[in-house]
Amino acid sequence: MEKKFQIIVDKREPKKIIDLLKQEDIEVKMQNLDVGDYIISDSLAIERKSGRDFVSSITQDRRNLFEQLMRLSETYELPILLIENLKAAFKSQMDPASIYGVITSIAQRNRIPIIPTLNYKDTVLALKRMVIREQKEEEEPFIIARRAPKTMSHEERQTFYLEGLYNIGPKRAQQLLDAFSTPNGVHKAIKNTKILYTKTGKLKGIEGELCKVKGIGPNFVIKNKKLLFNMDINNSKFQKKLKD
Repeated sequence: MEKKFQIIVDKREPKKIIDLLKQEDIEVKMQNLDVGDYIISDSLAIERKSGRDFVSSITQDRRNLFEQLMRLSETYELPILLIENLKAAFKSQMDPASIYGVITSIAQRNRIPIIPTLNYKDTVLALKRMVIREQKEEEEPFIIARRAPKTMSHEERQTFYLEGLYNIGPKRAQQLLDAFSTPNGVHKAIKNTKILYTKTGKLKGIEGELCKVKGIGPNFVIKNKKLLFNMDINNSKFQKKLKD
């Protein structure tokens, strides 16, 4: 049976986008969302702004825009800002340098990717590609073949080994080794770290040994518990929202 792709959409989003998503054979669940406009998985959510809305949010109350994006990044591992018809922003009275200043600040300081689209139709195309990529990869993770160089030192080999886990690059691997000394110590820390949820079933955070490593969140723990110990923590807030 072919997989059915799903997306949760805030009820205030334009009906035209909803209709186009349904035409793309994506199951749409409408909800009143406190954070984000489109939720694609436990990890990925999108805040959509039209070009005019983007300018208004800068000129009227810039703090509101950054507060929205801060909540998005605090709630989701992969927050994305989608700006629709960015050209309209540059047709406003606002200085282009100021517009670029805000955009670069969001990308550089807040570490939030920005996707520009031309119109509703392009927005739906972008959302569809994100839905397919995210929800397919939940079942079929993309694996890159890795071969360790023969001349690696003992410490380099430990780092290389840890990079085989989910969401670990060289910097994160070194942080984990600094905290737990060996790959086995990292394994134990992952196993012994608990996932915390709110009363409504949303991912809240973690409790345990991994808390002392900056940047480690519940999605990292969930994925690596399953990888290392076959511990399938089936408490997806995305799936819970779909059932609500």
